Amino acid sequence: GLDEVFSKIHPDDRERIADRIRTDREERRPTTHYEFRVQRKDGVYIWVEDFIHRTFDEQGKVVRAIVNSREVTQRKLTEEALVNAEQRYRSLVENAVEGIFQSTPQGTFLHVNPAMAQLYGYDSPEDMLYSVHSIAHQIYVNEEDRERFIQLLNEHGRVDDFEAPNYRKDRSIVWTRTNARLILRDDGSAIYQGFLSDVTERRKAEQARADSEAIYRQAIEVAGAVPYFETYYDEGRKIRYEFIGEGIRQITGYGPEEFTASLWDTLVEEVVMIDDLADYSLDEAIQHVRNGDHAIWKCEHRLRARDGSVHWVFESAVELRDEKGIPYGSIGMYQDITERKLAEQQIRYQASLLENVSEAIISTDANFIVRSWNKGAEL
Repeated sequence: GLDEVFSKIHPDDRERIADRIRTDREERRPTTHYEFRVQRKDGVYIWVEDFIHRTFDEQGKVVRAIVNSREVTQRKLTEEALVNAEQRYRSLVENAVEGIFQSTPQGTFLHVNPAMAQLYGYDSPEDMLYSVHSIAHQIYVNEEDRERFIQLLNEHGRVDDFEAPNYRKDRSIVWTRTNARLILRDDGSAIYQGFLSDVTERRKAEQARADSEAIYRQAIEVAGAVPYFETYYDEGRKIRYEFIGEGIRQITGYGPEEFTASLWDTLVEEVVMIDDLADYSLDEAIQHVRNGDHAIWKCEHRLRARDGSVHWVFESAVELRDEKGIPYGSIGMYQDITERKLAEQQIRYQASLLENVSEAIISTDANFIVRSWNKGAEL
């Protein structure tokens, strides 16, 4: 009987189904649909779906009922898994430390998470959704960045590591890095979905370093030298110039745009290590400086420029090291010392002439005290 049927229904579903059946009869609903758990003979509960078609008499009593029943356990388990997955996803979005958003190509937000609202200075996600009507005007400092962002999404379907200055609610500026995807919905419309992070401090540090490098370059150039920044690759065996000053053109005849480490090697005819490195060969000096045995690299190069002229160039540099102390490059300068070297040669030549003349030559100071003499004065 009916009581026996109800005894097989899961206790958590029994009262709900009984109320539904009672209401459907009272309201004379001819067709109703129920989903509930029922116990099989082996004691396992399964989900079933019942469609009931009723025929009522003039007094409203059910005179006939046709029941179509089928098991829907797998479908219910799938639905439950989807609900759980959605809840986990929503929890991740709501608690994420990065900003997560959905927006339209037209420039409105469909969804932002709390971290996104906080990053932009809004009181809540609802506040941001309500306040921002045009992403291009209210979020982007430069509208061209918004246009470029959309163009990249349309062309590639995704954007990775897109950095741009943005406005916060109070119109202060924050730099963000965005990763986004273009998603097509069932109706064919497109939305943008992605996440972003605040990179303002990193950008400030990079700008400070760039300003510092600019000051360094200007100071070196004012001193008549050519600044450079080089990095190592191929396990330190090769060098790449990341920057070299325009003054290299006057020394070598080659401009920064065509200057390379391999070109430099072809121009240099002699390398003379000086000061603390004077006793080392070139390879030994490189190894000692990179190992940290000596703080400063110093040497003199004799090179032949593009026009065939010979130049002497003084080089001084310091190693750049990563957080582990491993050298990854250096910053330094080149300075043309050709005139000084020629003057030194002239002085040595004149000294040699004076030393070998037969006449006595004596030099004194202001008090007529003899300070030096040649061989002729000793005879």
